[in-house]
Amino acid sequence: MKSTTFVLSAALLASYIAPALADTPPACVLACAEKVVKNSSTCPTLNEVECVSDKEYSKFQSCLSSICPSSVASDAESYFKSLASSYGA
Repeated sequence: MKSTTFVLSAALLASYIAPALADTPPACVLACAEKVVKNSSTCPTLNEVECVSDKEYSKFQSCLSSICPSSVASDAESYFKSLASSYGA
């Protein structure tokens, strides 16, 4: 009975943890967001996702291409596009 309870508890815990991990952006997304807004007169704060997506996307994409490891570059861009879409951009 203890092993069944443990397996069930582990499964429930995993069901709560997995979605949170899926929402964690690659580190290069955060680094590029910081870099782009730091150098932007149009979108000067990190919470302006829609602004960055609309007005600074080429700079953001260029940054992703230069600093993201090739193994996560596609995921990084997809993450940002999904985030921007959720903000209506």
